[in-house]
Amino acid sequence: VLDVMVKQQTAEILRANPTLTPEQLAASSGMMKGGIIGTMLAYPLIIPFLAGLLMWVVGKFFDSKLAIGAAIMVATYSYVPRFIGFIVASLMAVLLPEDQITSFFSISLSPARFLDPATHSVGVMSLLARLDLFLLWQTFVAGVGVSVLGGVSRGRGMTVAILVWLLGFLPLIPALLK
Repeated sequence: VLDVMVKQQTAEILRANPTLTPEQLAASSGMMKGGIIGTMLAYPLIIPFLAGLLMWVVGKFFDSKLAIGAAIMVATYSYVPRFIGFIVASLMAVLLPEDQITSFFSISLSPARFLDPATHSVGVMSLLARLDLFLLWQTFVAGVGVSVLGGVSRGRGMTVAILVWLLGFLPLIPALLK
């Protein structure tokens, strides 16, 4: 999948800069791989913290008594379904024929899996990827956590989790506007 992503990014770079030499492309490909791997390693450390912070802030609007540390804990534990999703995605990457892996989205359990990255924008695919089965499961777990630890009704806890999930769409706006 990493190789597919680097090939796609290299094709984008070549379309924008057709005068690049093979040496320049090789250097940029190494930087792209490093950036993707770095992001993959930082993601599980940074995102639960930010999601917990968001849950804490949004929870305040719904009378949640969730402490900031507890909110970060809920966000961290709610990532268990996502890690199961990463394992499923890894299995898909190993078991699917190589020609069916056209992007990172093709190893997800979301509607984006069925779209061709050559004909659909990254913004649309990222939008549909937010409907991933494991991300929705994670949102449900977070809602239960907010409800139990925040001392609010299940409905309010789920509302907090769904609003945090919806806030996850905000970074996609620039890609959608392209």
